[in-house]
Amino acid sequence: MSTLHLFGCSYTHGHKQDYDFLNYKLWKEFRKSELPDIWGEILSNKLDMELNLYGEGGASNIEIFDNVCNQSK
Repeated sequence: MSTLHLFGCSYTHGHKQDYDFLNYKLWKEFRKSELPDIWGEILSNKLDMELNLYGEGGASNIEIFDNVCNQSK
């Protein structure tokens, strides 16, 4: 299976990697179900690809580029 690698800031990071954040806990309780898929999950499902998510909340463009370089061979 092919792999989709996503790099970015909090928009890429999404809400699923930070369940300890109070607002996400409250959102989940309000929905009375799991939180919705983040855009990377939706895209990887549509493309039938495995997802490797390297987004970090608050990352600057320089940090994102550095992350791409560190993950590249």
